[in-house]
Amino acid sequence: MMWEEPTNNERADWAYEACAVFAEATGLNLEGDDKENDLSSAIGDLVINLYHLCEQRGLDIDTFEHAKSSYEEEVSLELEGNEG
Repeated sequence: MMWEEPTNNERADWAYEACAVFAEATGLNLEGDDKENDLSSAIGDLVINLYHLCEQRGLDIDTFEHAKSSYEEEVSLELEGNEG
């Protein structure tokens, strides 16, 4: 069976699932009345904690710059695919 590249919507769904687990562990409620602000808080807190994890494990913080450029490439590729 051939592996298919996931869509950016699938990637966003995976990220939401990770945020939901993180939010539950830290006491945020992504399903409450203020779910947009709680999601924003969860994302911000998770990214901060990922920085701490990189430092703790001796990983280069440039990981985040690489992630940003990968994100931009994935968005660009999806846009190109929708033009045809």
